[in-house]
Amino acid sequence: MVARGKGVVEAVPEFIAMGGYGAYVWSAFGFAALSMGGLLWQSFRAARRSALEVERLRDTRRARPRRAPRRLEPRAADAGDFESGSRAGRPRAADEVG
Repeated sequence: MVARGKGVVEAVPEFIAMGGYGAYVWSAFGFAALSMGGLLWQSFRAARRSALEVERLRDTRRARPRRAPRRLEPRAADAGDFESGSRAGRPRAADEVG
């Protein structure tokens, strides 16, 4: 808002001076703007790099032949009779011997 009795031409330098604190205010504003711009640039770069890596991994996965799913079968050590307490493939304890 323009002060009474002053025109826009006189009010702009007064606004920029900020009552003597202009150097501090504008340097802080500039630093904040540069920091935000740097973070924005870094974020776009990282997003582009991630997108390229995802694309490369998808291409690698497509190029690899797929294996048939493995059929799960019980191992010989697990095939024992669990009801009778058999411990197939495991050493017996001293009290079980005999």
